[in-house]
Amino acid sequence: MTSSEPDAPSPPARVFPTGTVSSPFWTSYWIVIIGVLFMSGRWEFGSWWLELALTAGALWLAFIPLQLRNGIRIGAEGISIGRFRPTFIPFRRIRKVEIGVSFWASRAVELILDDGRVVRLVAGGTFSKKREALRDAIATALRVYEAQPRRPSRSAPLARGGRDRQEWIDALRRFADPTYRDNTFTPEELWDVLEDPSVDPTARAAAAHMLREEPENRPRIRVAAEAAAESKIRVALEEAASEAEMHEVETKLAKVRD
Repeated sequence: MTSSEPDAPSPPARVFPTGTVSSPFWTSYWIVIIGVLFMSGRWEFGSWWLELALTAGALWLAFIPLQLRNGIRIGAEGISIGRFRPTFIPFRRIRKVEIGVSFWASRAVELILDDGRVVRLVAGGTFSKKREALRDAIATALRVYEAQPRRPSRSAPLARGGRDRQEWIDALRRFADPTYRDNTFTPEELWDVLEDPSVDPTARAAAAHMLREEPENRPRIRVAAEAAAESKIRVALEEAASEAEMHEVETKLAKVRD
């Protein structure tokens, strides 16, 4: 299955050095509590500089959860928030992107989701230019996602659905076998599935799994991986684009969920 020329490959995902919070209240909470302890003399160690050092250390520990969740990746199919156990929000769920207007949310970019829930993203502190840059980047990526033509694709047979891991992998092996009588997927159809960010991620990973059989397809698969935001589909596509053994590729593939 050789590569056909792509219509318009998605640009690489953008990464912002940011964090996510439900409310800036908790940041202020820790600062006030530890500041009160310091000023009230509850921490008395005989030296003001030692008290100051302990206060700074406590503040650093308080911010560890925010540091671990630092980073937002804007891809072709959605937004991944955080590096440690990241949260993924697909573009199909985002209804509006704006800068918060309330007192507590004024430092954040707000994502209004289809169920009414609001996710607030803090862009590198309180600087308005960083907030606006993050808002504009998300809004632009969302417009590109919504404007992409949705060509009919044969993604359903490739998607995992309710199948267990081995049943799904076995089905993909049959599809990849040129002697299999029901193997009717053309390279163009597989590329349509892989490069459409609105398609079930398990079907996209499966298409990459089949296309990698031809080494000349792997650079184009890598382009799709670089444009992905969700961590598991990105890792699966990166593995498909690598020189890894097939069993290693299938291990990463099995971790992708719909």
